[in-house]
Amino acid sequence: MPSTTTIFRWIASEKCKGFRELYEASMQIRLETLGDGLIDLADAPIERNAAGAIDSATVQMRRLQIETRRWILSKLLPRKYGDRMNLDHQGDGITLHVVTGVPESFASLEQKRSKIG
Repeated sequence: MPSTTTIFRWIASEKCKGFRELYEASMQIRLETLGDGLIDLADAPIERNAAGAIDSATVQMRRLQIETRRWILSKLLPRKYGDRMNLDHQGDGITLHVVTGVPESFASLEQKRSKIG
C-alpha cells in the first residue's frame, strides 16, 4: 500500500488525473455513507442498566456521536448538510434573498446510494 504522502502527490499531479477523480468519488461515497449512518445511530436502541432505567451518560454519548458526525458533514458537504439560513432584505431598489443549507433530503441519499451499488 502506498504511503499517505504518495497518495497526496498522485492527487496533486496532473499526470494522475484519473486517480484524482476516483479519489474524489470515493470520498463522496464515504461522506454519503457517514450521513446514512446517522439514521442508524439515531434509531439504535439505547441499552438499559440493571434497574431497567436508561443511563443519561449513554444518551449524552449517543448525542455527541451524532452531533460530531453532523458537524463533520456540515463542513465537508455544506450545501447538503449545512445549517439552513434565510435572509431577506429590501431597500433602495435592491432585493436580497439568500438561502443556504440543506436542499436535499435523506431520500435523495438513498437514491444515490442505490445507484452506486
